[in-house]
This record gives sequence, C-alpha cells and structure tokens, in this order.
Amino acid sequence: METVIGCDVSKDRIDVQVLGAAAHRRAQIANRESAIRRWVAQLPAGCRVGMEATGTLHQMLARALVEAGHTVYVLNPRWVYAYRRALGLRGKTDAGDAMAIARYIDAEAKNLHAYQPPSPEQAELRRLLLRRLELKKLRSATRQSLGAAARALLEQFDVLLRELERRIAALIAADPQWCALAERLRSIPGVGPIVAAHLLQVLTRIGFGSAQAFIAHTGTDPRPNDSGQKQGRRRLTHHGDVGLRHMLFLAAMAASKLPQWRALYEHHRAKGLASTAVFVVLARKLARIAFHLFKTGESYDPTRLGGAKPA
Repeated sequence: METVIGCDVSKDRIDVQVLGAAAHRRAQIANRESAIRRWVAQLPAGCRVGMEATGTLHQMLARALVEAGHTVYVLNPRWVYAYRRALGLRGKTDAGDAMAIARYIDAEAKNLHAYQPPSPEQAELRRLLLRRLELKKLRSATRQSLGAAARALLEQFDVLLRELERRIAALIAADPQWCALAERLRSIPGVGPIVAAHLLQVLTRIGFGSAQAFIAHTGTDPRPNDSGQKQGRRRLTHHGDVGLRHMLFLAAMAASKLPQWRALYEHHRAKGLASTAVFVVLARKLARIAFHLFKTGESYDPTRLGGAKPA
C-alpha cells in the first residue's frame, strides 16, 4: 500500500500526518533544509505527499520530496478548506489540517496533477513578476493616500519598477526559446512586455493539457450555479494565478481600444453585458489565443484566431 502523507507548512515548522495501514502517525519537523532532508531520507519509496500552496514556504519541502522520487501535490488552500468542512471537522489545528490534506490526497490523487519544481530561471522570473505587482500596489496606495505630497516617493517607486522591468527583460532575452515565445505573445493585441512575461512564466512552468485547463488556471472561467429548474447567475471562479488574471484584464482593456477588437467589445455590450464583464470575456479570449500560440509556435493571425470577429 502506498504511503500517503499530509503536510501543513508554516514559517518555522511542518506538521506531518501519515496515513498507514496500521495507524495514523504524526510528526513535526523544522522548516529548514537540513531537517527536511533528514526526514525525507527516512520515508519509504514512492510516497504521495500533499501540502497547501503557501507562496514560498512550501517550496523547499516540495523540491526535496520530488528530488527523492516521491509524488507531490501542491493544493489550493480553498480546496482544503472546503474539504475540511465537508469532513465535519469542528476544530482547526495544524495537525488537523495535515490530516485533512492527507485524506484529500488519498481520495482525490487520481484527479490531481503532480507538482514539478520550476527551473531556477522560472522561479526567478516568477519572483520578479510578483515583486513588481507588489510594488505597483504600494505605489497606487501611496498616491491615493498622500496625493501631491507623494511625488518624491512615487519617483522612487518608478525607479524600482524600471529596474525590475529591466531585469525581467534581461532574463527573457537570455533564453532564445523564451525570447521567441515572448515576441509571439507580444503580437497579440493588448499584450505588452509585462503581460507577455506573465503568460510566458505560467505557460512554460505548468504543463496544461488543454486551453480550457489554462483558462481555469487564470480564474476567468464562469462557475455554474444551477439546480433543477433554477439557472443561477454565473460568477468567476477566481481560482489560479491572481497576478496573471489581473494582467489579462489590463490587456483586455487595452485591446478593446483597437479597431479589430472594438467590434467584439461592442457586440457583447449590445447583449447587455456590463463593461467589466466584457473585459473578462476579452481576457478569456486573449488567454486562449496565447495558449494556441504557445502550443503551435504560430504568430497572431486575427483572421484565423477570431480576434476581429464577435465570438
């Protein structure tokens, strides 16, 4: 029987819950590389290990497990939260979370994609893009809070943003395949260097099996809410990459100002959709086009990809 393990990762420690044939076993290890390596070395071969995505805290553990030949699943915390509620657990502890993750993996592993660690270049590109997003948020908050008094601070933010964008461009330019892909992605209306970089880092890091899987990762797919005769209002899932979703929305706004895509925007507005909803539709179409260019190696062709026609 395969050993199934759930890990609840925090800054200083990792709570471990092992599902075994005889009994459930608990452990606690420090979230440090030396402690993680010692623990991983003691595991039987071929374990299935689950953990929640935590930004960066889980990455050292996930990489060590993959390098040791184990199958790792990095889960959306929303899924684990919903699963814990479905189990009827009344309290919340780190050990309880690790147990819920282990039971989730035991029940659902066949429907999940195993985690593959990013290359150093992919990890660095993602780090730079996330830092840029944070700086943009801080700059916007500073401008709104201080107004004209923030001019000197805003100039410093702009210096930092330009430096990050220079490093992002240099990282992409250093890889011929990335450079060619970024150029193709930038041929899509509304997609500039930073949007292309976000698309590139996701498409090259995660092996999506279909365009719909990629759309789901962007969180722009509508979620049905039907029951019997009732057809409820569709809402976005908001799952997946928040930064990519934000950048696709900005790209959709930019594309809607271009003649080829303005007709598509007006077509959906005429159906009664609010402008925000139309931008989501356009963002979804941009994501589909980006996936097609990535898979085929083609450049953007509005007549083939439908960019100029109402969908």
